[in-house]
Amino acid sequence: MMAVYHFNLRDGRAGVSDLEGTDLPTIDAARAHATEVARQLMKSKELTNRFWRLDVIDGDGAPVFELPFAKVDPTLDHLTPDLRELVEQLAEAQRDLSETIFSAESLVLGIRAANAKRNGRPYIAARFGRRVDTPSKALGR
Repeated sequence: MMAVYHFNLRDGRAGVSDLEGTDLPTIDAARAHATEVARQLMKSKELTNRFWRLDVIDGDGAPVFELPFAKVDPTLDHLTPDLRELVEQLAEAQRDLSETIFSAESLVLGIRAANAKRNGRPYIAARFGRRVDTPSKALGR
C-alpha cells in the first residue's frame, strides 16, 4: 500500500511546503526520494545549500524524519567522520540562525505595519508577495 509523504524544504528563510506530496511504498523509499531531491537541489551549489533540510511529513501531518543536506553532501565524503560531523553541526546551526534572523526581520515588518495602522498612517509592507499588516501575518501565521 502506498503512503503520501510531503517533503518540506527548510532553507533558512520562509522555506517551501510540499502541498501535494508523493505516493511512496515505504519509509525507506521516502528516505531515498528525499536524498535524491536534496542532492539535486545541492548540485553545484553545495556550499550555499548545504545548510538546508528536508522535513518529511506523512499524509496526516506527522513528522517522519528530517534529512539535513549536509548528511548527503557528496563533497564532504573525503572528510574524517569527526570533521564531517562538525560540518553537519555547523550547517544545522547556520540554518537555525538564518531562520531566527528571518523571523526577526518579519516580526519587525509586522510591528511597523501594526504601529502605522494604529496611528492611522499608511504603511504597506509585503514579504514574498503577501501583505504584512500584523506581526502574526509577518511570521506566516
